[in-house]
Amino acid sequence: MERMEIGPGGWATRRGDRWTALGHGFGIVLLILALILGAQTTSFGLPPSTNAPTLLHPNSGTRALPTTRSPSPTSTARPRDPIRELADNQSIPVGQGPIGAAFDPDNGYVYVANSGPSDNRSTNGSVSVINGSSVIGAINVGGYPTGVSFDPFNGLIYVSYVISGTGATGAVQVVSGFSSVATVGTGYDPLAAVVDLATGKAYVVNTGSDNVTVINGTAVASTIPVGVQPAEAVFDPASGYVYVPNSNVSLAGWCDGNISVLNGTSSVSSIPDPYCPASAAYDPVDEDVYVANWAGGNVSVINSTSVSISIRVGGSPNISAVDLITGDVFVSNPSNLSVIQGTSVVATLATGGYSAVGGAAFDTTNGDVYLPVPWSNNVTVLNGTAAPQAIPVGGDPVDATFDADNSLVYVTNFGADSVSLLGEASADPDIASFTAQPAEVSVGSPTSFDVDVAGGNGEWSYTYSGLPSGCFTDDSSDLGCTPTTSGLYSIRVTVNDSEGDTATATTALTVAPFVITQFTADPATVRTGANTTFDVNVSATGVGPLTYRYAGLPGGCLAVNRSTFTCTPAEPGTFNVSVFVNDSGGNGATDSTELTVSNSSSPPDTVPLTFVAVGLPFGTTWAVTVDGSRWSSDLGAQTREVPNGTYSFSVGEIGGYQATPSSGNVSIAGVEAHRTIDFRGSLDGIYSMNFTEAGLSPGTGWSVLVNGTLRSTTGSTVTFSESNGTFEFEIPTLAGYEPVPSGTAEVNGTNVTIPVAFSEPTFLAVFFEFGLPVGANWSLTVWNLSIGFNETQSSTTNTISFLLPNGTFRMSASFPAGFNGALAPGSVTVAGTPSGVPTILPVSEKAAITLPPVTRPVPLYDTWPLAGGLALVLAAGALAMGYRMGRQAQRRPGSHRSAQ
Repeated sequence: MERMEIGPGGWATRRGDRWTALGHGFGIVLLILALILGAQTTSFGLPPSTNAPTLLHPNSGTRALPTTRSPSPTSTARPRDPIRELADNQSIPVGQGPIGAAFDPDNGYVYVANSGPSDNRSTNGSVSVINGSSVIGAINVGGYPTGVSFDPFNGLIYVSYVISGTGATGAVQVVSGFSSVATVGTGYDPLAAVVDLATGKAYVVNTGSDNVTVINGTAVASTIPVGVQPAEAVFDPASGYVYVPNSNVSLAGWCDGNISVLNGTSSVSSIPDPYCPASAAYDPVDEDVYVANWAGGNVSVINSTSVSISIRVGGSPNISAVDLITGDVFVSNPSNLSVIQGTSVVATLATGGYSAVGGAAFDTTNGDVYLPVPWSNNVTVLNGTAAPQAIPVGGDPVDATFDADNSLVYVTNFGADSVSLLGEASADPDIASFTAQPAEVSVGSPTSFDVDVAGGNGEWSYTYSGLPSGCFTDDSSDLGCTPTTSGLYSIRVTVNDSEGDTATATTALTVAPFVITQFTADPATVRTGANTTFDVNVSATGVGPLTYRYAGLPGGCLAVNRSTFTCTPAEPGTFNVSVFVNDSGGNGATDSTELTVSNSSSPPDTVPLTFVAVGLPFGTTWAVTVDGSRWSSDLGAQTREVPNGTYSFSVGEIGGYQATPSSGNVSIAGVEAHRTIDFRGSLDGIYSMNFTEAGLSPGTGWSVLVNGTLRSTTGSTVTFSESNGTFEFEIPTLAGYEPVPSGTAEVNGTNVTIPVAFSEPTFLAVFFEFGLPVGANWSLTVWNLSIGFNETQSSTTNTISFLLPNGTFRMSASFPAGFNGALAPGSVTVAGTPSGVPTILPVSEKAAITLPPVTRPVPLYDTWPLAGGLALVLAAGALAMGYRMGRQAQRRPGSHRSAQ
């Protein structure tokens, strides 16, 4: 794979191009000679400004800038999180010669432009679509891509490329998702598009035809002539202007450069800059544009349509990156890197090699800048004035982009045909899995919780919460558990390492009550004096030994505490026999079966009459008088055989309860009859304890545990009947909802209602604003009407935070007078964590513009002694010949990409 060399204006040639290499080499030798001859007379480039200039700024009218500005307190190096590193097996193969990369926050994909084979131009390039750590698609391009950009205004991807077989003629392929939706023609040698965040227009600089193609969506809106040898543009959201540096290196040794100022679809000004302006970047903190002058060894600060100040840096500077939070501007030189804060160089950092032209990525989570170093195998990591750090990646890295959805930095490796993924190195423990085995059990049946942990420091400790009754936490990764109460439980484990770092995870456990799976009488039809056998089967063992109680047996059958017994019915009739099974933990189940007993000598002339009591505590004795005959039992049902006829009945009183109905009549006409008596707590000492829920979806099951008794429902209320006293209650945890705290309820002479509020978990979403003056008040409204969420918050800082439940939320912002802006994307999705949270860039409304007079550019040599000047003329001429000879060669996406 041949390498490429980069010069001013983003021009690149193959290292195999001998003419270009010779021209560059000869020019560099003469340039060194010129520096030696001119060292005793005058400094190289523009002298530092000595007076504070006055200029017109669209935000505030005329203002004076000091010669130097003190760095803001946040401009120094911030305490950084652990630096990102190349994860195992995280080098993704893509197409040949990957150059540009861009992240689409609307769908979470990263788009990588593959420029195609370096030695065979018969095959066009492509665009690889990456989701996470996998290539999920590829889009063919009708030429050789040079750059890729995302337009947040309309959600489109713009891929600039040189058309195959037509020299340097260019085009832009417009991509949405996995599809190409349009092809838009441009000029020669197009660079990566720069997007106006206020209007969505894309500006494509054509370095070979000295103009800019303005694209609106999928159509050309305008073609604007600019200067000679333009470099990649930069957009200033504070003024709404687009700035294009034009190097214009002539064969005669002139740097007749300038900076084109564009507004919408037209040019509004040309700022003189005779020292080869080659790269530019926008600082959102100071709201200024910085332009590096390749031949002047300085950086011009642009405000509106004029140069406000010139900052001295090293030779052959190139603006490599901007810290979007502190405003630090990083300017690369062949051997070091200058850090500019405001209008001052506050640090000069050693980088250990040339680091000028890689496309940088800004990490919004840790504040680091990731700068690929071409012609190397590493990425330089910058943070304020702290010493740079190097991360090994693939061969010849040229561009980087940050994926805010998964907090990964993607680096294109031109020489290795791959993309490196940089992830945050963390020593915190990580729970790989947390399961209940089995996840569904019956009361009294065992299960176990298994935790698989990686990472962390030292030994791990384990704590469990949300366990059902009968299960207890223990410092173990394998916790045994035998639940004694039924319900749905969300179990949480917290893992701590020896340094206090933690990790948590949850798993679900379903504990079903035991049920009677079979209750039969065999045979179910017998004559008096014959045997039948009752048999009961239960789904689980329950807690402790099971007890069996029977009701409704015919005369001659004696109830016993066994699951199976045989009896000899002595009276005819049809009997509804009930069985009640209980365990020692208070769990119970009931079932019934029918037994028909006929008279051995004559058909039966009576039918069963059954009274069933509900609402009484188990074992309470109750009575009903039928036609003067008193029936009494401590079971839930009483049955007698009676002849056809009409019978009156009355229910005996029980203290604290009121029977409904308390009396009445029942008619028998050859068919078994049932009457249900509902016993309810009265004001004589038994009261209703009502638990009423709010927040659950209709039909969702939930439970309440009061003093060891569990009751469940899919309705809105669970009711207990209790006498005066204080009762402990617990609400079993439901999956997908925040745990409801346990508590106590007091009954004191009246019915009690206890509200139970279920709520979904919420997650923190932080919105950043860049562009407003310090202390300006702005507000943000977030809503999702389908779940009833609508909240507005205001702030005088650059952040606003919301606690959002799961769902998709729309947003709108309100800015102070003089500012406007649109949110792109206009929604944020929360699914366990927020994704797609936009950075908000308010744009100031434009004020009147006063254009300065255009002056003749100054030749490089007119202030130098004759000998030094002559040598510089020869050097510049040789360099220019090299650029012209390599003009049609394969390029990179430009000499600068601002941090993303």
